[in-house]
Amino acid sequence: MLERLALVIHWIGFIIGAVSFLAFTLTFMTAGSFWYLLSGVMFGIGPHLCGWLIRFILTGNKSFFPWKS
Repeated sequence: MLERLALVIHWIGFIIGAVSFLAFTLTFMTAGSFWYLLSGVMFGIGPHLCGWLIRFILTGNKSFFPWKS
């Protein structure tokens, strides 16, 4: 049960990261600056990294992407 909970947390982090990345980059895409794109990547990786870290602490699974085992 702990592994499933960790997997759900990882998926939630992945989805929030993907949506954050898309929202941030689409919002600031007209500015055309590299720094806006880099900020969008950071906003996308942050939640995914937090979800992966929680999964790693709870289960020891080392896969960064939630669909890999």
